[in-house]
Amino acid sequence: MKLQFSPDAVADIIEYEALIRRDNPLAAEQWTESIFEHADRLLNFPNSGRIVPEFNRPDLREVLVHSHRVVYRIRGNSVQIVRVYHSARLLRESDLGEE
Repeated sequence: MKLQFSPDAVADIIEYEALIRRDNPLAAEQWTESIFEHADRLLNFPNSGRIVPEFNRPDLREVLVHSHRVVYRIRGNSVQIVRVYHSARLLRESDLGEE
């Protein structure tokens, strides 16, 4: 399996880390490490995340990391991290960057 991050997911991680860093630099580091650890686990267990409730598609899943949703797609032999969102936000079709 191969792990990929979309440009949107990378931007999300940078944005949330910067927000957390303003109040607590150590927490920001730990949060980012946790996001990447959860993403790495998906390589061995790609179907372990729940199906994203807004779409009910088996190829679009998410894992919860603290108060954030790591949304990913399973495509062939790869896990593509699509977005990293605060869990209070609903995901819209336009947020997915579908090809």
